[in-house]
Order: sequence, then structure tokens, then C-alpha cells
Amino acid sequence: MKESNQRIGSFDALRIILSLFVILLHFNNSNGGNALKYTENNMIGHEFLLVCESLAICAVNTFMILSGYFLYKKQMRRIIKPILLILTVMGYNSFFTLIKMISVGQFSLGIYIRSLIPINYFAWLYSVVYLLSPWINIMIKNVTKKHMQVLLILMLILFSVYPSIVDIYCGISGTVINGISTVSSTDSGSGYTLVNFIMMYCIGAYIQKYKCMIGHKKSMLGFVFCSICTFFLIHYTFNAIYYNNIAVVLSSVFLVLLFCEIKIKENIIVLTLSGLTFQVFVIHCCMYEIWEKKMGIKSILSGNIAAVIGGSFLAVIVMYGFSVGVALVGRFISKPATYVLGKFVKGYYNIQTEREEK
Repeated sequence: MKESNQRIGSFDALRIILSLFVILLHFNNSNGGNALKYTENNMIGHEFLLVCESLAICAVNTFMILSGYFLYKKQMRRIIKPILLILTVMGYNSFFTLIKMISVGQFSLGIYIRSLIPINYFAWLYSVVYLLSPWINIMIKNVTKKHMQVLLILMLILFSVYPSIVDIYCGISGTVINGISTVSSTDSGSGYTLVNFIMMYCIGAYIQKYKCMIGHKKSMLGFVFCSICTFFLIHYTFNAIYYNNIAVVLSSVFLVLLFCEIKIKENIIVLTLSGLTFQVFVIHCCMYEIWEKKMGIKSILSGNIAAVIGGSFLAVIVMYGFSVGVALVGRFISKPATYVLGKFVKGYYNIQTEREEK
């Protein structure tokens, strides 16, 4: 039991790291901090950010592997959970939209209503996997280890290896080839797909079922090697950082296996921060202006390598800190409403096999 609690503590710490990874990825991209764009004329700084990108791109896949790891043994699903995820997106998006309107002195009912639309791919795809996962669990529980391995290998070939080859070829050649994808009629969707989420879930469930352990050294080497492969390919095409890219997928697997080996005692700070992971993901996407208008990221990233490293680290930490602060206040304010909603929405289901029902 003690070892189990230490592993849970390790995964709580991993969730915090993954939150920082996600913020770093958004710091780099054009919709967030635009850091990669600002360092185009700073070769060393740009390479540093590409290294960070290659290390952090596995974050979403890792979240889904952890979901499979922890949900595999649980067959009961509460309807309230996906509802709360969607309401969280709606609440924070509308709140920050209202704040921006007040700050500029202009109110638009149309814009505010549109902000209530829960646009968040992760919330929707995770909710679908969460609701379907009991049936996935039964399938995994009722196949042999050998057949489960065959399934995972087949999924990796069909939904990761083959799409990676197509995506990288198209990215390097500058072409688009429709009608040959194993995911959709167009392309792989950059891995932002239910197919990829379910594949990651199955990997996590397999790790849980068979208690996979390969040692911390092999896990670390595997993670670093896959990140290096991503870093190498990213210089030819940014398709290399698609979530379904085989190097990205495997780096997620090795990262989880690494933290299976690490033992961290549970503590209230790590537990609290880990519990705010989804809120931080939603909130920081609403506060990108902190980087540009409050921190002047563009001018910081135009400096030397020390400025780029220090500025990037500071930007991520500041955004994480602000997001955690808002999330704590939001959780305190919404707690009564969440409690009342939980009283009204009591639906749940517990999926069992015929043998278990008898």
C-alpha cells in the first residue's frame, strides 16, 4: 500500500510537470506566446525552444496514458464528470471574455454568447473516452497478454507509424494526399483525434494491467532518444510534432514508465496542484496577453541565450502561478454550485460482463 501511494504521488508530480509542458508548448506557438516566431533571427535561442518543444510535445498523450492507467480498474462512470469539464470551459471562457470587455469599455452580447460555447478539443475527446472506457476495459480484461500486445502493435502501426510516414512525407514535400489515411478521409488530424486518445488510453490500461517496468535508466534513455528524434525531424517539418507521430507517442510511454519507477510521497501541495491540472489548462489559454502586454516577451526573446532561457522559464512559471491562483479562487467560488449540481445529476453506470452479473 505504501509503495502504491508513493507511485500515486509520483504521478501527481508528473501531472504538474505536464501542466508546465502544455504551457510551454503554448508559449512557443503562434496562438500563445509566439516564442518560436520571435526567435527566428536568434539561432541559439530558437534551437533551445525547439529542444523544449520536442521534450514537451508528449504532454497530452501522457495525460491520456495516465487516464487509462487509473481508469482501467474502475467500471463505474459518473455522468457529472464530463458535464463539469464542459461547464469549466464555459465558465472560464465567459469570465475572461467579460473581463476583457470591461477593461476596454465595450460590451457585445453576441461575443459573450459565443464565449459560452465550450470550445476545447481535450474536454470533448476526454469526455468521450471517459464515457466509453468501461467497455474498453472489459475488452482488455478479457484478452490474453499476447493478444493485447498484438492489438497494441496493430494500433501503433495503423494509427501512428503509417500516419507518421505520410505526415512527414507530406510536410517535407509540401504536398497533401487525401484518401490514404487510416484515421479520416483527409489526414491524421495531427493526432487531435478520438482514435489517438483511445490508443493512448489502451496503452495506459496495458501498463496498469501488467505492471510494466523496464527500469528508470531505460525509461529515461527511451524518452531522451524519442525527443531527439522529434528534434531532428522538426527541422524538416513541423508535422513531426503531431500527437500521433510515433516518436511523440513513444516518448509519452517512456515518460510514464519513468515515473512508475520514481517514488514520491503524497503531500498536500502536490496533491492540490495536481487536482487543478485541467483548470490550469483552460485558464492559461485565456491569459496569453500576460506574456505580450505584461511581460514584453518579444523584447526578452530578442536578447542573448541567457535572456531566452531565463525569459522562457519565467514566462512559463508566471503563467502557471497566475493560472493556479485563479483556479483556486474559482474552485472556492464554484464549490457550492458544484455540490448542488451533484445532487441533481446523480446518474452513473457500472458496466459488467455477464459472468460478473451472475
